[in-house]
Amino acid sequence: LLRLRRDDIIAISPIIGGKAIKGPADRLLEEFGYEVSTKGVATYLDHQFGNFVGTWVVDYQDEEEITGIEQLGHNVIAADILFSKPGVEESLVQVIV
Repeated sequence: LLRLRRDDIIAISPIIGGKAIKGPADRLLEEFGYEVSTKGVATYLDHQFGNFVGTWVVDYQDEEEITGIEQLGHNVIAADILFSKPGVEESLVQVIV
C-alpha cells in the first residue's frame, strides 16, 4: 500500500554527517553492512521494504549525498533538519510543503 502512495511519502533522514541524530541508527546501519549516511538509510529501506519513500529530506551538511539518493529513484530536498535553534521546525515545514 505504501508503494501505491509513494509520491506522498516524505522521510527525514535520521543521520546527519555520518551520525545518528538520536538512538542507534548509525550503529545498526553499520552492523547490517550499510554505509552510515542518508544514502545508507535509503538503500537499507529500499532493500528491506521496497522503494516506498518518494522524497528524502537531508540536512544541508549532507548535500553531497543528493545525487546518490536520486540515483536510487528518490527525490531529495536539502534543509536544516536538526531542531537546534528556534524557527527550524517552521522552516522545515515550509520546505516540505
